[in-house]
Amino acid sequence: MKGKKLGTWAASLVCINSVVGIGIFFKNASIFNNNGHNGFGVLITWAFAAIIILFTALSVANIAMLKQKEGKFVGWAGWGNTLLGSKMAKFISFYNGVVYYPFITLIVSVFCISAAFQIFGLGPDKIHFGYVCLIAIAFCAICIFCDYVKKTSLVTAAKWLGYVSYLPLVLCLISMIIAFSNGTAKNLFEPKNMEPSSANINFEGIMASLPGALFAFNGFLCVGDIKNSIDNPEKKTPIIVIVSVSLISVIYVGCSLFLIFNGNAGGNVLDIFGNTGKPYMAAILFLLTVGSVCSLQGCGDVNYETIVETDIICCSNAIKKINAKKENLGTFVLAESILILHSIVLIIPAAILGTDDVVDIASNFVVFFNYILLSVLIIALVYKNFSKKYDIKIKPFVAACAIFASLFLLFSTSYLAIYVPLSDIIIRPNEINDGNGVFFSPHHLTYLVADIVLLLSTLYTPVLYVINELIEKNKK
Repeated sequence: MKGKKLGTWAASLVCINSVVGIGIFFKNASIFNNNGHNGFGVLITWAFAAIIILFTALSVANIAMLKQKEGKFVGWAGWGNTLLGSKMAKFISFYNGVVYYPFITLIVSVFCISAAFQIFGLGPDKIHFGYVCLIAIAFCAICIFCDYVKKTSLVTAAKWLGYVSYLPLVLCLISMIIAFSNGTAKNLFEPKNMEPSSANINFEGIMASLPGALFAFNGFLCVGDIKNSIDNPEKKTPIIVIVSVSLISVIYVGCSLFLIFNGNAGGNVLDIFGNTGKPYMAAILFLLTVGSVCSLQGCGDVNYETIVETDIICCSNAIKKINAKKENLGTFVLAESILILHSIVLIIPAAILGTDDVVDIASNFVVFFNYILLSVLIIALVYKNFSKKYDIKIKPFVAACAIFASLFLLFSTSYLAIYVPLSDIIIRPNEINDGNGVFFSPHHLTYLVADIVLLLSTLYTPVLYVINELIEKNKK
């Protein structure tokens, strides 16, 4: 990425802004529901997820400190090359550039535009979700164009909008004070305020909520992709990882704690100030998600350049020729083409059904693949630490944290990607969907379509990768 290098705090803001907003606003409702609105269960879910991610961050920080193999790969791909070789590095680079960043950016854009409609009171009863989808696609296309015109524009926007990430915590605190001052607060730690079925902490509810909570932390992994944009990255990257994840944990646990004390049984921050204040909360959510789109798209553009320059994608030569005639034009065309591909696969089915539940459930795909890849790298780090063949040494505490983190990441993502969709399809194919999204349709088909999209999306990356490899092989 061209332009001024990012310092520790600026890079931390980019990481925070890639994360905060989506989880606490769109995933918290399902976490409260899974725990039967039991305050202890909700708090344990977020605290447990924070511990897993902090241990994961510690492992990532140690991976970042490793001396990397020389080669064309950087960031996560470079770390994959150091720990598992060039094939893993190539796969990670392909996944980040072609699937992860464009996929998650499009999903966050949908949430962003949903929030924009909420500002004006335009919910599912007044407007079809298809309009949200069309505007979200256009918004992503505009972001790609802005980054083509000026490569530093999105990162600059992400940096400044990063400060908005702290507003939910402040507003939750204000809402708690208001609720207690007027006597309307319901403490969800008290059994009398819980649903009858949730007087006790439900372990199954916590485990079912864990994938959603882990999704909320997913974006901090962008630190690997902005590494070359950081001033003195070898020294600062580990610090940035720990700082950003620690602050994200405080924001999430703090917001949930205030919701619990405020008696907000639905777990929806938008409802804190009632119908009068909801547009203002929606405006904050809109700013948060605009910042997230900027952060994610900026990281995505770095990956587009990498996969073209390293010839990982089959059309690299054609793109390079276009770039030679007009700087970055080929990369711009590639980014817009990938946007169209993901829109056809994900957004059009959601628009036809008229529900954001499809997008919400399919968004879990990025958790599945990202955390699986991350777990593989962490396991490789631990293995090479104990093997005498490799000159990699980490402290025993770090090794223990890495083992703990990888086990729970693998468990939660397997639960999310395999058990949940199969359970929906087999056990409750005819149930009416109660919906956790803003735009949801109370129809059983949305369960089936969303879960099918999720199952198919788990095959999405390997299928695209194999097709790319076959084209490359035939070219040779």
